[in-house]
Amino acid sequence: GWAMTAGFVLLGLACLMLFAALRGQAATLPARIGRCLLLAGALGGIVAGVFPTDPWNATELSATGMAHSAAPMLLNGVPIASIILGVSLARRSAGWRTHRRLLIAGSVLVVGAAVALSASMAAMMPAGGGLGPDVTVGWQARVLLLAEAIWVAVAAGCALAVRRGSAPDTVPIGTTGTAVTSYELSGTAR
Repeated sequence: GWAMTAGFVLLGLACLMLFAALRGQAATLPARIGRCLLLAGALGGIVAGVFPTDPWNATELSATGMAHSAAPMLLNGVPIASIILGVSLARRSAGWRTHRRLLIAGSVLVVGAAVALSASMAAMMPAGGGLGPDVTVGWQARVLLLAEAIWVAVAAGCALAVRRGSAPDTVPIGTTGTAVTSYELSGTAR
């Protein structure tokens, strides 16, 4: 229980920090949509962590159980965001293009885990619906959360690398107010 609570909250906070880290780098409309989906995922993670689930044998959902049950719908924004951001950021700049393979691999991991969870739930869910001890989808959900955490970490690492690589030193030239980057003066790119 406490490990899943911490996992949800930490994933939500990580999505929130990645949302902030991509500010200024996600200038296209699709990238802004991807950032909004990250924000939804952050909210979903925090809600799932703050509001505990009801016991499996509860006859009626409590308010906290309903909030916890709705949170995965918001967390579904993370796999979609991984695709949208991976494509739009790699198209936007050469800095992101160098990380395209990592972004694609992370998206494949997250989307694959989401598809595996959905397929497992479809195959194991009883005809009347409802989760219980006979529906063993807990490990698939945990794999999805882990895949989402890995993608967020990879995307954050790429964002940091792009941000570090996109701030060349500038040297003012003459009185015209124009500036030339240090790598333009030396003829080599950093």
